[in-house]
Amino acid sequence: MPFNWKWNKENYHPNFPDRALARKKQVKYTCEQCGVKQGDELINAYGKPYKAVVAAAHVNHDPQNARAKLIILCHRCHLRYDALEHGKNARRTLYRKKRESAINSGQLELPFKFKRKRGI
Repeated sequence: MPFNWKWNKENYHPNFPDRALARKKQVKYTCEQCGVKQGDELINAYGKPYKAVVAAAHVNHDPQNARAKLIILCHRCHLRYDALEHGKNARRTLYRKKRESAINSGQLELPFKFKRKRGI
């Protein structure tokens, strides 16, 4: 039972969708961490039911690699698996936004450093 999810295709190798589908079929749409099957009904942290979805994850976080090893994970396990990467991306985004804000407010960084003369 395939599931279409929005993802940024530019960040992935062109063969990723085919390889992900083949891997999902190989493991019978089952999470390789917790064993939940796609379509199983689960309960979220707020007590609301939802259907489990499985997706392919890159073991080494290298989506451009044409031969990257893939693992199939449910949504919950996938978020846990990618937590460190999400943290790194959040830090980079925060730094970029602060820098853009400084530049937009006229606090442009200079590409060189001034040398101070002694005694001044």
